[in-house]
Amino acid sequence: GTYPSGNNIAAWIDFNRNGTFESHEKLGELISIPAETNDTIYFNVPDSAFLGNVRLRVREVYYTTSIDPCSSYNYGETEDYEVHLMPPGCWLGFTNEWNNPANWSDGVVPGPGCTVTIPEILMGNYYPADFTGANPTVDQLKVEDGANMAIPAGTTFTIGGGN
Repeated sequence: GTYPSGNNIAAWIDFNRNGTFESHEKLGELISIPAETNDTIYFNVPDSAFLGNVRLRVREVYYTTSIDPCSSYNYGETEDYEVHLMPPGCWLGFTNEWNNPANWSDGVVPGPGCTVTIPEILMGNYYPADFTGANPTVDQLKVEDGANMAIPAGTTFTIGGGN
């Protein structure tokens, strides 16, 4: 909403999907942000996080710090969102190019020692099919039901033993 300055914003993700926003799941809090501005909360996804759909809660509360994820406040709003957490090495599919870092959930083209997942549902519209300049070596390859991957003739794709 649009309000005068003095609003505080906090966010949580239920990383363990237990239905409770715990204190260690708080992503951060923005204090006394000026009216009509954008700001950012930076956070890391813990290694123990549940992969898949999880709940994100964002709360804006007027002149209150140490915002609680579930308490009642006189002025403010609460919004819940569903977000999808993906492992490193998960194909996004913005193009069909294996060597394009933008196609990978962690922004890194996977190599030896990596586990690669090709999911059925993509962020983009393409499954991997262009391996120009690539002869991939990965530790594990998981192709989910409903997904596909076309490896052209002449491409060497090594799975396992890449460490």
